[in-house]
Amino acid sequence: MYAPWPELFDYAILAPTLLRLVAGAFFLMLAFRMVVRLRMAPNAHTAVRATGSMFAALQGFVGIALVLGAYVQLAALAGIILTLFTQHTGVGGGRSISDRHVQYLLMVICLALMVLGAGLFSLDLPL
Repeated sequence: MYAPWPELFDYAILAPTLLRLVAGAFFLMLAFRMVVRLRMAPNAHTAVRATGSMFAALQGFVGIALVLGAYVQLAALAGIILTLFTQHTGVGGGRSISDRHVQYLLMVICLALMVLGAGLFSLDLPL
């Protein structure tokens, strides 16, 4: 099929960059949301606080790595594992239908980043 604007294919290298930045921003937002939830629950058990803090830290590390473009394939793999963990356990959100959709979208974006690479403006060297 004929592409109506074939000159836009010249900018295809920007696609992984935009995916990486959006996924990183979402992981950082989810980590921040987890920290706020932990601070708002004063009666939470110590194990719950430790698990939530560890989960928020992992999400934060994945988000920072994706935004900076450092170790993108490893960060994307960790993002896939975190989203699967969230889907199966409900830790860190994933209870409402919109949270599940965000988790599925993040998982697909991370899978695409594993295949496509980091894109422009990243610390990873292209292979």
